Amino acid sequence: MGPEGEVSVSFGPSGNQPFSRRVNQPSPQVMGGRHVAMGGPGRGSGPGMSFMSFDMNSPPGPYGPGTGPGLYTPPPPVRPGMANFGTFEDEPPLLEELGINLPLISKKTWAILRPFRLNAELMEDGDLSGPLLFCLVFGACQLLDKKWHIGVILGWGIVGSVFLYTVFNLLAGSYGSLDLYRCTSIIGYCLLPMVLFSALSLMLPDGSIVVYGLALVSILWATRTCSSLLVSLTPHAEEHYRLVAYACGLIYTAFSLLIIF
Repeated sequence: MGPEGEVSVSFGPSGNQPFSRRVNQPSPQVMGGRHVAMGGPGRGSGPGMSFMSFDMNSPPGPYGPGTGPGLYTPPPPVRPGMANFGTFEDEPPLLEELGINLPLISKKTWAILRPFRLNAELMEDGDLSGPLLFCLVFGACQLLDKKWHIGVILGWGIVGSVFLYTVFNLLAGSYGSLDLYRCTSIIGYCLLPMVLFSALSLMLPDGSIVVYGLALVSILWATRTCSSLLVSLTPHAEEHYRLVAYACGLIYTAFSLLIIF
């Protein structure tokens, strides 16, 4: 070891003469109590080798001390209102996103099952979830009877809705405020007697008097329910009740023929 800052290094490989070489080793400097610099001013002992200096006395960054330029910056703090943002807990239920309200469908179904105590206020908010469900059950019952009628049921439902919508608004005149969406919803929900008739016909012999009796009861039930709801939802339409009932009877008679034949 030579003077301060110099180191004497000796090499003595076998077969060669020993030699010595002096290497300058700068001593570390302490600046500001905590600032430590290694090597010369930004340079180390070897050529092209530099060291990064860490100054602990640098001014504090926006999120605390030691976050100055060039150093790691932590993410901003999460506000209390954003703690659960974007999680699955905040997502609405799937049925709600699809617009399917099961409690409302059950209430409307129960209202159709009581034809002498109808609640027309439930039908003011039209929906197609219940009618589509009834059409699928109707088609499934027909499929069990070896009849592929699901397309016919949907097609006749659409044609019947357009037909009844046109007839009703022509009869109501300036008071006709029934929209096609709500008309389709009412016709679909009043299809429930036909669904029950289709399910009962699976357990009865074809062409029996009981089947024809059930068909007549189902037609009258569906016709009265549908016409009463349509007249109740439109003001000044009571005088056209019989004509509206006749149009509804034609629609549900066509559905009953699918079941009988």
